[in-house]
Amino acid sequence: MTKLLSLPDTYHLGRRVHGFFDDFYQYVSGDLWTLVTALDGSATVLDAAGGKVAIKSAVDTAGNEDAYLKSNKESFKFAANKPLLFEALVDFAESSTNQANVIAGLMDAVAADALVNDGAGPKSSYSGAVFYKVDGETVWRCESSIGSSQVTTTTEVTAGGATAQRLTIEFQPLTSTTGEVRFYIDDELAAKHAITFTSATEMQVILGVKDGDLADEETLNVDYAACYQLR
Repeated sequence: MTKLLSLPDTYHLGRRVHGFFDDFYQYVSGDLWTLVTALDGSATVLDAAGGKVAIKSAVDTAGNEDAYLKSNKESFKFAANKPLLFEALVDFAESSTNQANVIAGLMDAVAADALVNDGAGPKSSYSGAVFYKVDGETVWRCESSIGSSQVTTTTEVTAGGATAQRLTIEFQPLTSTTGEVRFYIDDELAAKHAITFTSATEMQVILGVKDGDLADEETLNVDYAACYQLR
């Protein structure tokens, strides 16, 4: 029988995976992304070749002000037979030396203080996997988390600077209950964590910044962000 329609190869791939790739040509809070901020943080699309969004914390004398973009729904989950890939191209220059707190990756229930005050890193209990940097340090850390069970690796890779860095997280399920989370910086393996995901919950993408204990705003620039998972 002659087919009335020949579907492209990308369709057959697309129906097996779900996810998104965003070049940040535009941003409308509540659409693909929602802005999370306790005090006048912002997310602004820049005039930049290829598209770019600037996520900026507010200026406040108390410090510890944050701003995050989160994907609007929790659409991803560590699960058997469902490998996952997250990637973002980011850069930031610190307003005050070593005082920026930065995060990029996957987390459930993203809210204010997803990065804890005073350089304490991500919140103490969540499902997810993230790159982060804390005030007082200059390098990337990698963390995987299932509830309060967390594994953290401090890398030797400097975070931030004028040159953008590509941050990649891969989740590969190995059995019906266990898997491996791999972290890459500019395509170089930075950390590898074994996790048991039986109690994992749904996650959303998080991209954000928090100023340190000084009254300076900090900005995270994101060139693109993507996340895909086998359906």
